[in-house]
Amino acid sequence: MAFSSLLRAALILTSLPLLNAYAIDLRSCQGPQLALIETAIEAAFDMAAAAQAALHADKPELRDPNVERLINLLFGNTADLTTVDKSFTGLEARRTRLDLQNDKDDLEEQAEMMFYCNMDRFEFRGDLVGPTARWIDTDTNKYFDDDESRSVTECKSGKDITLAYTISFEKRIDMKGGRIVGQTDTPAQITLCPWFIEWATNAPYSTFSTAVKAKLARALIPLSAQNPFNYPLAPVDAYGLLEKVILHELTHTLAGGKSDDVSLSMIQGGLPFAGVAYGWRAATNLVEQQATGDRSPTKNADSLALFASGVRLLNLTPPKYVERDGGLSGTVPLVKKRSLPHELAYQSTPVVFEGFITKIKEARSAATSVVIEDDMSQVVPGIVSH
Repeated sequence: MAFSSLLRAALILTSLPLLNAYAIDLRSCQGPQLALIETAIEAAFDMAAAAQAALHADKPELRDPNVERLINLLFGNTADLTTVDKSFTGLEARRTRLDLQNDKDDLEEQAEMMFYCNMDRFEFRGDLVGPTARWIDTDTNKYFDDDESRSVTECKSGKDITLAYTISFEKRIDMKGGRIVGQTDTPAQITLCPWFIEWATNAPYSTFSTAVKAKLARALIPLSAQNPFNYPLAPVDAYGLLEKVILHELTHTLAGGKSDDVSLSMIQGGLPFAGVAYGWRAATNLVEQQATGDRSPTKNADSLALFASGVRLLNLTPPKYVERDGGLSGTVPLVKKRSLPHELAYQSTPVVFEGFITKIKEARSAATSVVIEDDMSQVVPGIVSH
């Protein structure tokens, strides 16, 4: 999304660099939500570390054959994995959590990525730059034009299926006495939409363990024929939804390689979700379509997150394998299985997905019918992980 300053000033001052760390906004994330997001963020970083280790980017001959199979399914057998490796490596280097103690103005302790659990920092202003309304981000003093604010509106109101969105690395406009006095680097903002984090906090989570069987995911995921949105989910899409959403969003950041939600017009079995390659079937269809350039699977955020999910499943004891159609199986799809070098320190939290689908239905039925031009260039809107 293209941002504009309040006065479109071009004043640039030297600022202190951001630290290689992430932080959680303690004003918006509190109580059970804070406890949940703390665990989920660590799990997402752990997924990235495990995925990077499994890649063996410097010595692919050491790569586990089941990891190679995941790579072929999600990126293609001739893919250049440099982008994928840099994404996971970049995130691993930012895993340190910085406690800002609610002090947003302490520039010596400014994290590179900030997580939010609500939209309270956004204010609706109809008196700025002509008659059209604007959303203002009070943390950065940036505003969103009407045709750029779809994600803000949907995330704040919960009237669509936006779960989270990321605002890429930007400058904060520093104000004093109503005047612009400079610009300061500001963290990439990862916002979990209020309705989603509220639902996730109240959802019946359990630990990701051998007690969770593949058949459970099959029961929870409505397949294409039954899906209310003709949204071709697969069982693998249900596992660790919150962590997967967070990892998806992390890859959108500068540190995570600035991945994209790659456009996709059609997939086998129906339309893609919101016109982008979200979910296992859409991600693998990018490979089948031999998408290249900016539409390469290695640049698709959900392809990266799904690869990490697949590696996490392989790390289970006994391992689980993602089938070609996105189903899960305990049967080894290849002749030999070697143990992977990275153990997961944080277990996943599989979601009861029926509640998620129900929430989407309720939100959509309550939505007002408003058509807004979808022109996003800097903000990556959130689809089950936008």
